[in-house]
Amino acid sequence: MAKIFHQPENINQLSPVGYKFVIENLPNTSWFITAVSLPGVSLGAAPFPTPFLQTTVPGETMTFEDLNITFIIDEDMSTWLEIFDWIAGLGFPEEYPQYAAQKAKFITSDATLIVLNSDMRPNFHFKFKELFPVGLSEIAFDSSSTEITTLKAAVSFKYLSYTYEKV
Repeated sequence: MAKIFHQPENINQLSPVGYKFVIENLPNTSWFITAVSLPGVSLGAAPFPTPFLQTTVPGETMTFEDLNITFIIDEDMSTWLEIFDWIAGLGFPEEYPQYAAQKAKFITSDATLIVLNSDMRPNFHFKFKELFPVGLSEIAFDSSSTEITTLKAAVSFKYLSYTYEKV
């Protein structure tokens, strides 16, 4: 007799707080990360005409969405400044020593998103290769606020690709 119903081996749900994210060349920012989004991927489709109708076939190029993270800004602003300096060193430095200083440190960095299971142990590693920042959000200072809030910023990264492995 055929099996009609299959119960999954693990019925625990994925927790939105069960993660760690490490950017190799951004130690300050890695410590203060409050949110990270695992980027989506897409595969293009090519038109394939037939005598009866036009259909599509799978494309050849996988496209990765940007990697976006949110982090707390510490009072020394080291989290925000290390990303700002990275962008400035890559983008349009004001003078050659600024570019040379960034190039001597790094141009790209690898990063790892560690997804934890319900026991808060590593379950998956998502490894991002050769990422670099393409956008850093503003810092919104507001003296009219009636309560002290934590200032946060967001950064967007482009990268070569990412892979995963079950731990």
